[in-house]
Amino acid sequence: MNMAYKTLFNSFFILIACCCAFNHSSRVLAQSSATQEEQKTVETSNEQNDEDDAKTNQDLADSESATDGQEPKNAFGAESPVGDQVGLTFSDPVATNWRVGVLVFGGSKTVRGLDITIPVPAEHPEQTVEILKEEFPPQIINAEYEDLNAGPRRLTFRIPQIAPKEKILVLVTYRVSTMQMIAPADVSVFKFQKKKSKETKPYLKPSPEITWRDSKLKKKAKELVDINDSDWKKVESIFDWIRENIETRAGDPVGSQRTFKEGSGASEDLVSLFVAMCRANKIPSRMVFVDGTQYAEFYLEDQDGNGHWFPANVVGVREFGEISEPRVVLQKGDNVRVPGEPKALKFVPALAHGDGNQPAAVRFVREPMPID
Repeated sequence: MNMAYKTLFNSFFILIACCCAFNHSSRVLAQSSATQEEQKTVETSNEQNDEDDAKTNQDLADSESATDGQEPKNAFGAESPVGDQVGLTFSDPVATNWRVGVLVFGGSKTVRGLDITIPVPAEHPEQTVEILKEEFPPQIINAEYEDLNAGPRRLTFRIPQIAPKEKILVLVTYRVSTMQMIAPADVSVFKFQKKKSKETKPYLKPSPEITWRDSKLKKKAKELVDINDSDWKKVESIFDWIRENIETRAGDPVGSQRTFKEGSGASEDLVSLFVAMCRANKIPSRMVFVDGTQYAEFYLEDQDGNGHWFPANVVGVREFGEISEPRVVLQKGDNVRVPGEPKALKFVPALAHGDGNQPAAVRFVREPMPID
């Protein structure tokens, strides 16, 4: 393994080290957004963690070499996407390998009943997913893939028992192929949806950090839509107003309403504000979380009543109705109901729930890998 890869390898760990005993139901939560991996770390022993880091790197390196020469299998049985004759068309795919999983370190006492869920790549029109290798050790049970209500996919499994100082590594290696999305030549045929559908209904409601209840925000959203413009242009007017009037700043997301009031927000907030303003005008829209950032999608219908989702890159290079740089899609949607969670989540994190004593550390892994 060369030094460049080692540096990349080490940068993709999400470390959750836990030092207090579980109550009846305790939770380790590793949340990540596409702009940044949000990490909460509580160290039980710096000396132990340093030793574990070295062992972890070796384990994952061994896993990488074991993947070579294995035939890929399709993860979900879906056909490769093709260009839409009326809506988007797609470029040739760009393939990358991704490794997703978790490494659990046993503590000083036996741990019983640890449930783990990990978001994994899912199929989308511009993205196909193949499983290259599943590494499920005998210590885990009930491993399965689960599709959540708004589209995200995750791997779930249970570890019935973790012995003191035991180390359990679970990994799935994927090949993810993504494509550029190319805007249609004639956008005049696309109109607002005439009637709500099951597909779009969730994307017309408020979501965590995405709302337009503020009267000034809602009024402004309405003002931006000129009745004389085409429906495509109406959405584009919202898009351009945000790009020209809302500044991007560093820091954590604060939500669409505060971003509108203050005239600035994190990159994620500008995308949230675009989604909120579209929904205020009854235009279905949603956030798309991709590797390293986010963009939005909005929904229009063609002359035959067929629906199409179009991308809008609110922050950075101006791209409306198309995306030129293929990125791995982590999640589409921003209002996801997760079993066991009291409220809907904007972005689905990796989770570990335990019933008793906790492990010394739980490390969630999501990292790109070189293709030989």
